[in-house]
Amino acid sequence: MSVNRHWARWIFASVSKHFDDRKELLPLYIEGQHRATTKPQEYLELRMDGPKWNEASKGYFIGDVQINILITSALTEEDYHRPYRAAGQVQEACTQTIEVFRFGDGPEDDQSHLGCLQLKQDRAGQDFIELNWFGIIDTNDALVQATVEAHYCITLCP
Repeated sequence: MSVNRHWARWIFASVSKHFDDRKELLPLYIEGQHRATTKPQEYLELRMDGPKWNEASKGYFIGDVQINILITSALTEEDYHRPYRAAGQVQEACTQTIEVFRFGDGPEDDQSHLGCLQLKQDRAGQDFIELNWFGIIDTNDALVQATVEAHYCITLCP
């Protein structure tokens, strides 16, 4: 057996839908998706690394996925906490599980449930829902950036 050619696409589609359904303060873009760049904007940008597959035993695959969301938000005289609110909402969206479905419009994409991504939180301190601040990226527009990163794993059998 080998890794199913559709798993990565289904996982990415499911992760994208999961975070898009939970956005509140700022619009969400998927990395590479077109968006206006002519003026300063506030937005979230979703990136996913992986899955990295390990065949733990014959036909039994464990995949690791890293989810990274870039937050670009404005500091205003009225609300210096706005970037922190946006970051908190993204961290809250990093739920314990993310349901994975066979999303798409091909014959293999029957919309059925494939499995669950499980949030990895190691007691030894290796995995967290991590928030990293980059600070002000443009002094003219008072935009700040941060990222929220979370690691997940999924077990699949073809």
